[in-house]
Amino acid sequence: MKIGITIPNNFGVEDPQYLCELAMLAEELGYFAIFSGEHLIHTQYVTDRLGSKPYFHPLAILSFIAARTTRIALGQSVIALPLHHPVELAKYTATLDHLSRGRVILGAGTGYAPEEFEAMNIPFEERGTRTDESLEILKKLWSDESSSFEGRHWTLRNVRAFPKAYLRPTIPVWVGGMSRRAKLRAARFGDGWQPTGISVEEFSMGVREVKDMVAAAGRDPGQFAICMRYNVGIEGEHYNELERRTLLAWDDTAEIGRTTRAYEDGGATSMMFALNSSNATSLEKAVRRIAGELLS
Repeated sequence: MKIGITIPNNFGVEDPQYLCELAMLAEELGYFAIFSGEHLIHTQYVTDRLGSKPYFHPLAILSFIAARTTRIALGQSVIALPLHHPVELAKYTATLDHLSRGRVILGAGTGYAPEEFEAMNIPFEERGTRTDESLEILKKLWSDESSSFEGRHWTLRNVRAFPKAYLRPTIPVWVGGMSRRAKLRAARFGDGWQPTGISVEEFSMGVREVKDMVAAAGRDPGQFAICMRYNVGIEGEHYNELERRTLLAWDDTAEIGRTTRAYEDGGATSMMFALNSSNATSLEKAVRRIAGELLS
């Protein structure tokens, strides 16, 4: 069972250097991965939480962290694929993959905030098909010498783009989302599934469903990653409805241990604990407490 954490690039930490320090601590303590989140603009939900505090770009932050770490994996939870051109995103992630010597895990989702799609002049109702096409294009650009694709949104004709994935054949993609469509997308195009906000019972059912889909797609379910995202609550912070569905107090290490074992029994190959705070002291304590319970 692998244990990862999110770094709170999404929670109004004023100094991005601190996010790197937190990532370095996580590596030192033995976490397998850190994950960053994404919103391109301060949607109403983000504004309610952060006001005008910063929400840093997930890949830029990970690029900085890559230079200061050597082992910890660098993931996202998640990148909203429809808000990015797949050719540009393939270049950025492949570059980060080389900078980090093959440590990137691309966390992929459809996005859910209409304001962001409006700001990017992208139809919100196209997010599903754009995500599927992006996933196909990314895999091609990371692995094929020359990539061609004909879709509803993008067309590529003999496109040559380098570098490829540092560790061939491709960069692993973990697809986020809890819907049947998200599971099917993960099974067809991804290398893993990362849900959040669901109970152990819902999770266990979802694992069985997505693994059946992986097998139906002619792939090996035993090589498919399952990462449950669970929220760590820190006093004084505001949490939305989805976050409250799976929320643990940072200092309740016994419950953190019980919860982790329950999801492992339900089929998780890794757990991601979301550190939802900008308080440096509380964040460091949480990182150390979780490591003490699960990584010692």
